[in-house]
Order: sequence, then C-alpha cells, then structure tokens
Amino acid sequence: MKFSSIAIACLTLAGAAVSTSAWADKASLLRATGNVPERAECPANTEVNRAGGVLKCSVTLVFERGSICPPANKPNYVTIQMAGADKCLPAVTGDVASVPSAMNPVVGPPKLKGQSGLPGDIMGYLTAVGPAALLGPDEGRYQRVVNAGGADKFVAEKIVHLWPASYPVHYTLGKNPTNGVSCPNGYTDVTGRSQDSLGCERIEKKKPMCQNVNGIGWRLEVKRGEDRCQGPTEGPTKPEGEHAGPGNDWDLDTDAVGNEDRWVRVSYTRPVGR
Repeated sequence: MKFSSIAIACLTLAGAAVSTSAWADKASLLRATGNVPERAECPANTEVNRAGGVLKCSVTLVFERGSICPPANKPNYVTIQMAGADKCLPAVTGDVASVPSAMNPVVGPPKLKGQSGLPGDIMGYLTAVGPAALLGPDEGRYQRVVNAGGADKFVAEKIVHLWPASYPVHYTLGKNPTNGVSCPNGYTDVTGRSQDSLGCERIEKKKPMCQNVNGIGWRLEVKRGEDRCQGPTEGPTKPEGEHAGPGNDWDLDTDAVGNEDRWVRVSYTRPVGR
C-alpha cells in the first residue's frame, strides 16, 4: 500500500502528539511555576537587573551630611543664617557679605533609597559584600538640598551590588557582585515567571542501547511506541553508556512513528559568580 506525502505527514504529526515526554513535562512545569531548583534570587528590597543571562542585585544607598559654619576658609564666620540656602556670617556682622555654609565632614548612617533607614536584612547582605559597601561616596558627589524651614543638608547616592539571597560563601570567593551571577558552561538560563531570579538547566539526550549479559547478545528493536531489547527474552533499553535506567534521573522519550527513542536527563545547578 502506498501513502501520499500528505498522508505520511499527517501520520507523523499524529504520532508526535502522543509521544511520551515526561522530561519535557517536568521541565515546563518547573519553569512555569518559577520553582526551578538551585535558582539564584535577588533579596527583597533590592533592584534587579537581568539581561544576557546575567542576574545582578543592587541597592541604592543615600548618605547625608549636615550644613555647618564656619567654612574652613572663613574661621570667624560662625553664625549660620537659614533663610533660603544656608549662609555663614561673622559674629559681628556689620556690612560684611555672607558666604555659603560648609558641609559637615561627619557622615550619618546610610539609608535605603525611599526609606527612612536601612532594613536589617539589607544590612546583612551589605556586610557580606565587605566594609567598603557602607562607606560614603567621595565629597564631590554630594549635592546641597535647601531646606526652607531649617538647616540644609548635603546628599549623595551610591549603588552597591549584592549577592543573591542565601548565596553560598564559597561561590563568592574571588568574585565581584558588581558582575552578577550567570550559568556555568553547559547550562542554559531559565527564567520561569520570576524575573528576579535565575535558574540553570541542562538537557542531556542519549540513544537507547541494549547490553550484553553473560555473553548473550541483545539487539535493539526500533518500533512505534517504546523501543525494546530483544534476546532470550524482551527487555527495556538503557541510556547509551549508562548503567542507569528508568527511575534514576533518566526519562525515556518514546517516538510514536517508528523512529529511535531517546533517553533524556534534565538537571539543574546554581548560577555562579562572575
């Protein structure tokens, strides 16, 4: 009996529709729910940047300094005037012109941008980065903020990159959180529904094989549905080069149209520092 090319194509599509793909079902479910194992995730209250397979977590810290008199170059200008931008005047003013107030050299504790302080969990992540994370920026970065109802202040912002939440210390050695984390070689990044996390997935595929047992040869029979090993009796195939079979991380992806099956293993690992 001869089949037209259209009929063959229809049979192929129909067979593919019933092909068993347990590994694909598991991987798709993990991605869809965002529950990819070993994923790296940015801590709460952090800013997330994810691009090109790299995940970066950061916070913007706000540092403040007060407005004081006298300026270093006007040691007798000790009186502060808070009308508009703060100014300094000498103790006996007379007709002497005022000069702008100076910036206090003492820096107050940093705040998380948009908040009145620094949450305890963020402090822990900053400490893990190192003491330099809590140091204020250079003096040239501070800008005067005029306070019409009181003393001015000088404000500067600093972006600090953090490691992902619950990230093992040994993954950070010799690495810099500014560069973020990414998947190691051989793994592909998977997002799931959460854009603030990064998971790493590897899909391995192997041909089915039959092993010789006690010198008795077994041959592979390729057929629709599950391929089988034929010998003194009939038995299942194994992944090529592996002694493991079903239930040991490998899933059989059967082919319903008579092509050779494939054994598939999906594994996950944690992203590494860059």
